Amino acid sequence: MLRGRFDLGTAERVAAGGPLAPEAIAGLLASLAGKSVVRIHDRAAGRYSLLETIRQFAARRLAASGEETGWAAWASRLAAGQDNIRAALSWALSGQEPEAGRELGARLARWWIATGRYSEAGQFLTTAAGIPSQAAPGIQARVLTGAAWSAFHLGDFRRAAPLVADGIACAQHAGEPPLEVWGRNLLAVLAWHAGDADRIVAEIEASRALSGQADPALAARAQAPLAMAAFLSGDLAEQDRHGRLAVELARTAAGQEGLALALTGPAAAAITGAGIQPATVAALDEAATVLAAHPDRFAEVIIRQLRAQLFAILGQFDAAETEVGLCWAAGRGGAVHVVENAAPQAEARLAAARGDTATAVGALRQAADGGRHFGSVMFVPAALAALACMAAIAGDQAAAAAAAETRAELGGRRQAITAAALRYAEGVMAWHRGELAAAEHLVREATVQWHRGGDRMDACDGIELLGVLAAARERHADAARLLAAADAARRLLQYLAPGFTAARGAAAGAAAQARQALGDDGFAQVWEQGQALALDDAVAFAARKGGGRKRPATGWASLTPAELEVIRLVGEGLRNDAIARRLFIASGTVKVHLTHIFTKLGITTRAELAARAAAHDLTAR
Repeated sequence: MLRGRFDLGTAERVAAGGPLAPEAIAGLLASLAGKSVVRIHDRAAGRYSLLETIRQFAARRLAASGEETGWAAWASRLAAGQDNIRAALSWALSGQEPEAGRELGARLARWWIATGRYSEAGQFLTTAAGIPSQAAPGIQARVLTGAAWSAFHLGDFRRAAPLVADGIACAQHAGEPPLEVWGRNLLAVLAWHAGDADRIVAEIEASRALSGQADPALAARAQAPLAMAAFLSGDLAEQDRHGRLAVELARTAAGQEGLALALTGPAAAAITGAGIQPATVAALDEAATVLAAHPDRFAEVIIRQLRAQLFAILGQFDAAETEVGLCWAAGRGGAVHVVENAAPQAEARLAAARGDTATAVGALRQAADGGRHFGSVMFVPAALAALACMAAIAGDQAAAAAAAETRAELGGRRQAITAAALRYAEGVMAWHRGELAAAEHLVREATVQWHRGGDRMDACDGIELLGVLAAARERHADAARLLAAADAARRLLQYLAPGFTAARGAAAGAAAQARQALGDDGFAQVWEQGQALALDDAVAFAARKGGGRKRPATGWASLTPAELEVIRLVGEGLRNDAIARRLFIASGTVKVHLTHIFTKLGITTRAELAARAAAHDLTAR
């Protein structure tokens, strides 16, 4: 049944036949409009829509009649007829029937993208978009938005952005909200690749404000960038929630459109740092199964990357190596440029798990360069921060340059987990310089930030390094307790092979030092206490420690990392509600932070606070 708005020509093609001649359709529509069964939106242009209750009733009758064949059968017939469709499109668009070719391409656009036929969509839709004669706005919206999605999946982000902007304008002119939603979903995804969480949320909120029948596939697509916005804000639990909602919605969509990619959402949160669960493995196994039935090169690149990283974390190196090879093959075979970042990231994670620092550092550099090449700046700071951590742990002098490059790439972007990794790398470098108090302070800050955001695997490494630093400062009981807590937490999280922030060699040395200082019995007793600590308790314990150094009660040094982040956003001119959205916290929590800040700094106005933020150059932190 016809969804949304349609024109007279569409109604004639769908409804005419048998005793109902095409020329009778206009009169029938006018009669139905008089009975309030059909709405007329633009009498001059002939734009109509069915009342939704009537449309749903008719759809149920059609299904009961056995005439409705469903997405699977329809998609199967389209796939089987692709050779004829290509021939018809090539003939029409070559100049024989360009308007007919354009409309056929427009009607196929969503199906091409949904089934991973990105190159084919790009070829025909780009030609259709160049036809000089003017198309109906709805047709042009489908052509331009489909071409934009094709360009995005093939890694041409710079071309995708203006195409989708024009497509949205046409969809608005046509009065077709679902088409505008499809376009805004792409703008949100492009904002993710630009590392702009605020713009992601703005685009999805604009989509939600549009009227029209809900489309589960489009709703699922909207959840994916929201998950990425949560990641940028350093909230893996929220990333996981949006990812799970995307899966639920995709399962209800026609043909389960987008399910393979949706399944990667919760898995990505787990692999990023939330920890591996049986559901993580099951989701990626199901994604691979869906992919086998419905090939999609772009989805395959992402799925293979995540499977490689998963197997590396679990210490299954041969399986990880196989997935890395499949990732490269999928990207190169489908001209999917995101592979230039995805495959090196997977290679780096495997090399880190094997303890091969040189290979990991080289792959991370390649991943950063790949992100720059196809315009996904979001991935660049994360790769560089991981590189800085690995180089710093290895005592490589290149770590300082990598840290400076990370800071420059971050600029004013909000990437909480990456910023924590940068602080961690700086802490490791301070440790190697013998600045133990400074090192402990920086590593503790990074660990608390990771833990606050749900990045439990990196928090494990932070707890472990704090144990190493405690041993270096001759606090051997603290060292043994922290090292034991990290060991226990890693096993619960299935974090079995080391990652970019692990310093397990140093941890083994620190444990030996603590055993020698405490004696076997004393060490065993403290180790048992540490093994009993939950990760939350271990982080709280570590946050209280610091070689006798405590945070002062007043002044700039008394501010917590969360308070500093609020001050930075006040300095940018944001109000409380905007700060709350940016940090994914309640407005009331922002007020509490500001009350504490004003008390600690002895000030009373936001203007004074903004001036202090500028004086301390918080934007550059």
